[in-house]
Amino acid sequence: MVFDVFTILKKFYIEGGLDISTPFTETDNNDFPEDEQDLVILTVIQADADIITYIPERAVENSVIREAYLEKTWEAHQKKTETVIRSLHRSRIFFRGMSKGLIFLGAVILLQGGYKFWIGEGTLYYMIAGLLSGLSSFLVKHGGRFLVQWYLKRKSKT
Repeated sequence: MVFDVFTILKKFYIEGGLDISTPFTETDNNDFPEDEQDLVILTVIQADADIITYIPERAVENSVIREAYLEKTWEAHQKKTETVIRSLHRSRIFFRGMSKGLIFLGAVILLQGGYKFWIGEGTLYYMIAGLLSGLSSFLVKHGGRFLVQWYLKRKSKT
């Protein structure tokens, strides 16, 4: 599953979480009882890393459904959830790497500027640029959070 970044952020911060649902009828259960067609396993992943899974009580109490359908549906649901979590994990690694890259770039510019200033070839601008590059990681993280929340609130009103 490939998710749009803004869709994920909207679900996390406006709707309260990213939901994954697997209907019992989705797993090739052609002979599933007519009166139980609305049974769904639901998982909600919240922005603070809480994961809440709901299995309908009727599916657990009804021995026919539990024995014939619950295991297949649960396995399908786990695969869906695993795919989403893996995707979220990869995006988190990517953004952390970018943040560390900005810090490293800032340190390199700062050291280069300090060295040039020390030997009399550079100006104070190198050091200022290095400090700003190092701080850019902090600014991106906190400024980005503010901008995303502002954008999502604005988008949810329309």
